[in-house]
Amino acid sequence: MQKQLARFQSESQAASRLRIPEPTVTAGIKRGNVVSGVPPTPFNDETRTGLSFSVSVPILAFNRGQYEVARYDAEQTRVQAETQTILRRIQAEVQTADNVLKVRQDAVLAYQQELTSAGTELTRIAQVAYQEGEIG
Repeated sequence: MQKQLARFQSESQAASRLRIPEPTVTAGIKRGNVVSGVPPTPFNDETRTGLSFSVSVPILAFNRGQYEVARYDAEQTRVQAETQTILRRIQAEVQTADNVLKVRQDAVLAYQQELTSAGTELTRIAQVAYQEGEIG
């Protein structure tokens, strides 16, 4: 969940950068055939080579990244909510397990006290029976 949250934060930052136009510069070599005033034939055309430069800047009329930013912000909120849900579920399970443990410990103490009182009485009965010769 933490990795997803970090990913969505990074995606949101990247999408917010779409608001700033990013120019693109290209350069290259251009080749072309030049014919000097006569009808072109395979023998009278001349190939020339030149440099070409271009710069393009996008116009941000429609896509300014606001939809992507909103989407990734919503994803961050969803991941945070899921994280909180899982955390609360874990806390509830631990609390329940602790309550069950306490109940069972109380039951063990009550059982030990019951055995102690019953054991004392059984021991007394056995001693009386032994002293009167009923058991060996």
